[in-house]
Amino acid sequence: MAKFVAVSREAHAQKVWRRFANYQFVAKDALAPIVLAEVVHLGSWMPIVFIAEAGRYGLMAMMSPMPGHNLFVGPDGEWLGGYAPSSLRSYPFRLVRRGGSEEMTLYIDEDSGVIRDADEAGEPFFAADGKPSQSVSTIMEGLGQIEANRVATDLATASLAAAGVIEPWPLEVQVNGKKAPTKGLHRINESALNQLDDETFLKLRRTSALRLAYAQIMSVGQMARFAQLMRLRQQLAQTPKITPEGIFGMGSSGLVQFDN
Repeated sequence: MAKFVAVSREAHAQKVWRRFANYQFVAKDALAPIVLAEVVHLGSWMPIVFIAEAGRYGLMAMMSPMPGHNLFVGPDGEWLGGYAPSSLRSYPFRLVRRGGSEEMTLYIDEDSGVIRDADEAGEPFFAADGKPSQSVSTIMEGLGQIEANRVATDLATASLAAAGVIEPWPLEVQVNGKKAPTKGLHRINESALNQLDDETFLKLRRTSALRLAYAQIMSVGQMARFAQLMRLRQQLAQTPKITPEGIFGMGSSGLVQFDN
């Protein structure tokens, strides 16, 4: 369980941190939050989906159709894709807006295992003058860019929802003949998108929502990559880490099959 705390001189001036060595920390995460700026890169590697949360839609990268598994993480925690979502690459840091303020505070997961005492090898949190170190400043800048783009992401997603082109994705996983629906996933209804009137279509273009819509539609083809990842994982591991043993594929019905 993650335990995020604010990075402060009181708590971390005498500490250092090490960059994570592998992606084992997301080995059980099937979804990862993403922003608009990275959908083109992500769509070449994994499906992009929407999930309903708190009365709106969140934008996610699908790393597996099976909850509790991440097919992009190998047996030793290695990343098996060519692009990792920015929310993963920034681990174990995040920016948090505190108490309704517009000011963002840097937080770190204390249970990540990357924090060390100052006499051990690692990167300092703070410089000798008490200001954030260069590495921490770079991380804060990158996270700031992500958060700034999240505003554009939310606007584009809200525009698509208002246009009525987001629909549930009836995806099912089949294990040895038994079907189990993957709940909560949504996608773009391409037919509804193409039937929009000119005024609504232009509104989507102005909010960059069209870019997001087409990226999501194109990314659906990456469902086939999960079969490749399953084979690769089995080759890398002496014994399969995920059951069932069969390789799976996706048919036109939207059914992901795991047949022995």
